[in-house]
Amino acid sequence: MSTKIRKFCPRVRAAFGRALPGVCVADIEAWYGLRLNAPPDMRIAAFLAARGFRSLRQLRRAFHGEAREVAQSRRVFVSVHAEDHAKVLDLHKLTRHPKIALDFYECSLRAPFQSPAAVLAQEIIQEKIARAAIVVCVVGSGSRWQDWVDWELRTGLELRKGVCVVRHPRARGRTPEILHAIGAPVATWDRMEILAAIECAAALI
Repeated sequence: MSTKIRKFCPRVRAAFGRALPGVCVADIEAWYGLRLNAPPDMRIAAFLAARGFRSLRQLRRAFHGEAREVAQSRRVFVSVHAEDHAKVLDLHKLTRHPKIALDFYECSLRAPFQSPAAVLAQEIIQEKIARAAIVVCVVGSGSRWQDWVDWELRTGLELRKGVCVVRHPRARGRTPEILHAIGAPVATWDRMEILAAIECAAALI
């Protein structure tokens, strides 16, 4: 690390509340080796506000999957197979947190993906995803509604939402290929791992 960077890092790590004139996304990526998927000339204060972090320390811990707290309230859309619907309720109980709001579409009402009735369902789901900050894909043992799950995940990525995976302890299903391709964070059925994955997804949007 250069002398210039060593001198500047303490200022960058300072509590986010004091303006840091001239510090942009490109500077933080260079100094800390992060890939933030944002315009390089974007001011870091605006970036932190957009991603829902109060400090660079929170961002760095989230980026590396080490978050132990939820930085701000986050609405989460849960993508899950119809057969695994009960696992959404389990997830809600497991992640009960004042800053986490889970949202999902009632799977039992879904029509076959290619049917005319699916158009309305897609509109409803797209609106829910648009309101969310994060899309969580719950991997269980279902397979019947894979087309729906893949579409929800693609929609989330197109809308620039953070995406992560949570695997149920008795899961036999596969993680969707689209999430393998982007290196989405993966959590086991553990509360702290799930919260860390959600925060990591927020950092990686």
